Amino acid sequence: MAFPLGPFVRVNLQDNHLEGSIPHWSNVTNLSLKNNLFSGLIPSNIGHEMSLLQNLDLSGNMLNGSIPLSINNMTYLNSLDLSSNKLSGTIPGQWPGLQYLMFLDLSKNNLSGDHIPSSMCSLPSLRWLKLSSNNFGGDLSTFLQYCKVHFSLDLGENKFTGSIPESIAATESPMELLSLRANMLTGSIPEKLCQLFNLLILDLAQNDLSGSIPTCLGSFPRLKTSNQFYFKPYPTTLDMSMTFDNHMELVIKGRESPIPPSISKLTFLSHLNLSYNNLSGQIPSSNQLQTIGDPSIYEGNQGRCGPPLSISCSISNDAGDAQNKDGDNSITLEFYVNAILGFIAAFWATFGTLVIKKSFIHAYFRFLDKKKDELSVLILVNVARLRRKIRMERN
Repeated sequence: MAFPLGPFVRVNLQDNHLEGSIPHWSNVTNLSLKNNLFSGLIPSNIGHEMSLLQNLDLSGNMLNGSIPLSINNMTYLNSLDLSSNKLSGTIPGQWPGLQYLMFLDLSKNNLSGDHIPSSMCSLPSLRWLKLSSNNFGGDLSTFLQYCKVHFSLDLGENKFTGSIPESIAATESPMELLSLRANMLTGSIPEKLCQLFNLLILDLAQNDLSGSIPTCLGSFPRLKTSNQFYFKPYPTTLDMSMTFDNHMELVIKGRESPIPPSISKLTFLSHLNLSYNNLSGQIPSSNQLQTIGDPSIYEGNQGRCGPPLSISCSISNDAGDAQNKDGDNSITLEFYVNAILGFIAAFWATFGTLVIKKSFIHAYFRFLDKKKDELSVLILVNVARLRRKIRMERN
């Protein structure tokens, strides 16, 4: 069925309460039905019936089932957004027909699988792949084993394990965004990430990474040149301005790690999130960090001090000394408490049995009487000897 207005039609019906199944309009080139109430399956023949589509946005509906294989027949497709639905199954293995596809968003679904199809990774025009908030899992290296990443990649909020593979940092990759947040990754941050010369947004938050932040992160060439780009972090299917302003965002969270001094030399750094770590000491006061005046980026680090926080480093140190004194006082108090408890335990161990059994009481007091008599005799003898000695000295 053709849309009644003629060939090569752009249709935007987003942000309504439309429902039912996805319509077939063979002459539509740009279709946005996002944020509606469409449900059911994506038509299996959608790629055949709407082969002229250049931009397709079905996000924010209640679509279920799998991604139809016929999408591979949309040879003019530039962008595909199926995010925020209830799609399940694995990613189709065949994508060679989508030679012009630049933007693919499958986030916020129930998709699963253990690898990205190699045919998807080899798409020559692909610049943005977003697979976050799904059920992908397993070792991250295995998931990327057939994929040479040459595009911006968002795998956040999945169930990936293992370490960050060095292969993700392909030489001369145009990658501008890498997000692996909210997974279960371990190990250290590989220094090979510094080979991503075009990287502008790095988000490794909410993992279990350890070790230090590579100092080479302060040497990204894109952060030291003044380029005129337009920043739009998450492009839509009808607005494909996917370039960035002279901007960098760095989000790294994990275990205790110092802030390398080289980060303060990132003259184009505009977003930084170091919250909820175990960082301590004074916040670097040079260059770009002082232009980011939001105290919340250091939230959850009790040992941090200095601007933009209201805690001065001198107060912080005094508080540390006071805390040490409080610690000493608590140790002294603990000693006395333990001594008292020990005395009480020894007392009742000795006299408790006397209260319980009368024979012990009689024996105990006979013992005391005997010792009292012996002590009295000893005192009298010593007193007599002392008197005798004094008389002899007088004579």
